[in-house]
Amino acid sequence: MSKLVEKLERLSAGKGQPLGFTAAAARTKVAQMVLVASLPEGDHDLVATAVEGGADALLIRAGEVGEELSKLGKEAKGIPWGVAMGVVSKEQAEAVAEMGCDFLVFASEAAAGVLDVERLGRVLQIDPALSDSLMRAVASMAVDGVLVDAEQEQAQLTVGQLMAYERLAGLVDKPLLAAIPAGMPAADVEGLWQAGVRGVVVDMAAAPKERLAELRAAIASLPAMRKRPGGRLSAVVPHPAEWPPAEPAEEEEEEF
Repeated sequence: MSKLVEKLERLSAGKGQPLGFTAAAARTKVAQMVLVASLPEGDHDLVATAVEGGADALLIRAGEVGEELSKLGKEAKGIPWGVAMGVVSKEQAEAVAEMGCDFLVFASEAAAGVLDVERLGRVLQIDPALSDSLMRAVASMAVDGVLVDAEQEQAQLTVGQLMAYERLAGLVDKPLLAAIPAGMPAADVEGLWQAGVRGVVVDMAAAPKERLAELRAAIASLPAMRKRPGGRLSAVVPHPAEWPPAEPAEEEEEEF
């Protein structure tokens, strides 16, 4: 199973894990979100920066499948790495899986056969403006998570975006990742977490190494409980779709 997806599912179920994926991480504070570093294919320096900065996973934006991807994957030094290709074929998905790729981010225009490649974590990039019916359809598909992209020119998180994330988290019933603008304050991470986001994706080409450290610190300071309106706290519980159906009550026979 994909290491990234496994951690996202644990977070969605309210079962956090120590920061990172190494044995040493067991001695550190439990993280409530996953930090994914996104970078363009071919930039080896950014791979090293993301690894040193404490990213939980790498997302390589690639135009095609080639040896360059395999090289970058080896430089990840054990950190799960994925590929974002948008429109991708089943053959391409199988090829990156052979290279050791952990997860694949693709658009709805990708070949349907991609959903059959079980060796990869399958993350669907979606538009938050999708209708409720289409979002519910995602819940029943062989998709392991969903990713919402960001408007990189936007400087801060808005109330409207939080509303959109809350709606997505309630309808798709899949671990939710959000690509965040380069200028978004690290403190806004808590708002995303409260809205149901379980992983943030930061563009390394638009953010310095210090940005990862800021986001890592913000994630480390997240509460273990979700705040409800009015300042109250509540435990993270599964969505209603995960609950077993109630058994119908037996009718009592009337006595005459």
